[in-house]
This record gives sequence, C-alpha cells and structure tokens, in this order.
Amino acid sequence: MSIFVDPANTFRVVIKFKEISNRDGDVVGLKILPDDTDETDALECVCEAKGRDFDNMSAVMEACTAINHNTGKPIIQISKFCKMIILRFFTTWNIYESNESDKPLPITSENIGSVHYKIVRALARKWLLITDGRIEES
Repeated sequence: MSIFVDPANTFRVVIKFKEISNRDGDVVGLKILPDDTDETDALECVCEAKGRDFDNMSAVMEACTAINHNTGKPIIQISKFCKMIILRFFTTWNIYESNESDKPLPITSENIGSVHYKIVRALARKWLLITDGRIEES
C-alpha cells in the first residue's frame, strides 16, 4: 500500500469466527478461523477500513506507547493499540446491538470495548497485514 492514502478509498476487512458453547448451550468463548475455512457454522465480521496515513498512525503509536520502568525501553500496549486502530481506521462493521436490530453499532470507544477482544485483535491484525503490503486482499 502506498504511503499516499486517499481517505475516501476504503477496503474490506473480513474475519471468520466460531462461537464456543458449553454443554448448556451458553456461549463461553470464540475461536478465530482461517480465511479459507469451510465450516458451515462460521460467522463473519465484515468491515470497511481505510489505509494508513501518517497523522493517524502517529497518533495511535503515541497514545499506545509507554515506557517500561524496569528497562527504560518503550513498549506498546497491545489491547489499546488494537482498539485505537479500529477507532481511527475502520469506517463500518456488521456488529449489531442485538439479533433483532437492523442498525449496526457506531464505531466508538465504548462499543469497541464491548466487542470480544479476540475479534478486536483479529480485525486489527488483519488490517495491519493488509496495509503493510504483506498480503493482498482480493
């Protein structure tokens, strides 16, 4: 991806996952699945995102970097980093308030915090891979 980014251009970020249930049928976790999975009960989170731009990426890095007081070296707070990527670079997603709702949740800090962390981490990782140029999205 070029360093010159048109904020009007977006691309699709899709992850597949499966809900893990206990014996009583209660959902107790999630499993992120590979993109080429053929599982019939796989769920998809489909998002639209924009590419990296220097200003937004710098703001994300600055907000998520802390100094390790033992070593004096900078560290990145990963959960905050993933949430900030979604907040700054994602424009839409297909995450709804309930099964009956037909309006997606807005992408806000509170709503990102209510989404399962595995989904947030997988979306941010996929975005990083796409915008870094290591994988091509078709």
